[in-house]
Amino acid sequence: MITRVVRAASSLGAVALVLAGCGLLPGAGGSGPDVAEHFPDDDDAELARAVAAGDSGAVARLVADGADPDARGADDLTMLQWAILVENADGLAALLDAGADPDLNGSAGKTPLEDTVDVNTSDAASEELVPILLAAGADVNAANSITGVMALGAACVTSSDLAIDLLLGAGADPDGADANGSRPLHDCARVNRGGQLVVLLDAGADPLAETSGGATFQDYYFGYDPELLNDRAAAERAEVIAWLQAHDVPVNPEAHG
Repeated sequence: MITRVVRAASSLGAVALVLAGCGLLPGAGGSGPDVAEHFPDDDDAELARAVAAGDSGAVARLVADGADPDARGADDLTMLQWAILVENADGLAALLDAGADPDLNGSAGKTPLEDTVDVNTSDAASEELVPILLAAGADVNAANSITGVMALGAACVTSSDLAIDLLLGAGADPDGADANGSRPLHDCARVNRGGQLVVLLDAGADPLAETSGGATFQDYYFGYDPELLNDRAAAERAEVIAWLQAHDVPVNPEAHG
């Protein structure tokens, strides 16, 4: 059984503070991304600038003249990933209208949907970009080509409740496992998202599913010290316990501290 390795954090707020302190969240310092750094090819850079400006007409014209909407730049960054990086919905939609592949794996093996819920994408942008990709036919269960992570699992760790709801509403598999057997339940449990655990369980996630190491979501979730939880997190913990009891799922002894 996994021990209480996560005592120091009682909510996603603590995670966010750590990330912001490391400069990993929007607004943590620095200027906007440099087009030339990401796209050294002149033609690709011109398209990237139009995307960053949200100039739909220019995107359509450049692609019609031969620019590649699926162009890859430095570190395998795709043009769709660039649109997500600069958080430009109009640029993203223009690329998709011009024929960009909504499921193209790019930098770090990520799909565009995974990138929309990444820690470096603001919640507001994520909630705007996810529907654009889904409307363009993105596969909600497409996996990272390296880790096997799907967008729902990534969103459990990094994104808003609304983004998770959008993915589930579009048919995301609540039991979609990554290369290590981790499922969205495990992912949400690791960061103490009790409210979303209930959402996933209600959506049909298997409460007894194990990672490749044999851990259930309870091993992670109940590893948080109940004495360190704020009122919201404590109420969510009680709700998770009640759900398990109501569905005759054995409750980890650590659940009650």
